[in-house]
Amino acid sequence: MTKGSETISSIGAELGIATSAASTTLQEFRGKARVLVVFEELSSGKGEVQEYLLADKFSALREHGVVLIRVAAHGVFESLYPREDLSADAIREELGSPVANKFEAVLLGLDGVVQLRSSQPVAVDYLCQLIEKMPPAGGN
Repeated sequence: MTKGSETISSIGAELGIATSAASTTLQEFRGKARVLVVFEELSSGKGEVQEYLLADKFSALREHGVVLIRVAAHGVFESLYPREDLSADAIREELGSPVANKFEAVLLGLDGVVQLRSSQPVAVDYLCQLIEKMPPAGGN
């Protein structure tokens, strides 16, 4: 196991998420974490803008129980670490998202329902405000 996968496993364990599940989709996160899926692309620069917006403020999203999944042309990553057990094609199909060369940011609630879909980079402050309006775990 690499150092990166050990880190992902420990983060997943804290959230009660099995990071070595056989599933190739986002099912493992349902009921356990909100998920921000960023479909990256190279041609427009939107992926780089989104990375910049997330860079300094991602800790705020983690405090809101958000896991970052990046779907890139060369694989799927949880934050910066490869997730070989997740399939880019399966995630695209599950979310009805764009082909490999289009940017999109998708925020899923704890129930796995899409709460936000944007073809433009999204500010972390806006995501946090949106999350604060969502029902908490257990619907309380």
